[in-house]
Amino acid sequence: MTFLTPPPSPTFGKYTAPPTPRPRPPKRQKIGESNEARSSSSYGFSFCQIHNGSSQPLPSNSTGKIFCIDFDKTITNQNIHDLCGLISYEDRVDLFTSIKEQVNPIGEEGQWCRILTNLVNSGHFIAIVSFNEYPKVMLKFLEESVALEPKILEQICIITRFSTDKNMHIERAVGEYMRRGGRAYPTCSDIVLIDDNSKNIEAAKRKGYKTLLAAGEFLVGIENFFSKSI
Repeated sequence: MTFLTPPPSPTFGKYTAPPTPRPRPPKRQKIGESNEARSSSSYGFSFCQIHNGSSQPLPSNSTGKIFCIDFDKTITNQNIHDLCGLISYEDRVDLFTSIKEQVNPIGEEGQWCRILTNLVNSGHFIAIVSFNEYPKVMLKFLEESVALEPKILEQICIITRFSTDKNMHIERAVGEYMRRGGRAYPTCSDIVLIDDNSKNIEAAKRKGYKTLLAAGEFLVGIENFFSKSI
C-alpha cells in the first residue's frame, strides 16, 4: 500500500521528521597542499596556502635556519598585489605580462638573484611570506624578473595569507620545513623575518624571532648573513 503522507509513529502517534543533519566543517588544508584560490574561514581570514616546491625534500646540507622573506616592497619595488587588483577581469589573461613593465626587483641588477641563490646553496630554508593573493604572478616574477634558476626556485616555497602580521606565516614555514624532513624543530633564533612593514617586524620580535627591516641598505645586511652565523 502506498502512503501519500508519512505513516504515524508507532510510539508517539504522529510523524516526526528526522533531525536535519549538521553541516560538516570545512576540511582543513594539509601542509604542502596548494590552491590558487584562498579558502576563507568564518572570520574572513584564509588558511595559509603553500605554493611551489611542496614536494621537494630538504637538501643534504640543510642548516636548520629559516629565512622568511616578504615579497611586495621587499623583493619588488612596487606592490604587485595592488597592481594586479587594478586590472579588470576581462584583461586578466596574463597578469604578469600586464604588470611586468611596472615592477623591478629592489637593489642592484642581479642582487636578489645572488642573495636567494646563496641562501639556498648554503642550506638555508627559504619561505616567501606574503599577503599577496597572486602566487602565480609571484612565481613568474621570481623566475623571469629575478632570474632564478629552476633548481633554486624549486627549493623556495611561497606562503600566502591575509593576516594582521606574519607570525602565522612563520609558523607555517616551520611546519613546511619539518614536513620536508627537518632534522630538529627550529628555535626562534634559527628564524629570520625580512619585511618592509615595521608592524610585522615588531610582532615577530615579540615572539622571539630574529628580524631585519627591509629599509635603506638592508640587502647588504642580508648578504652579511653569509659571513657569520645567524
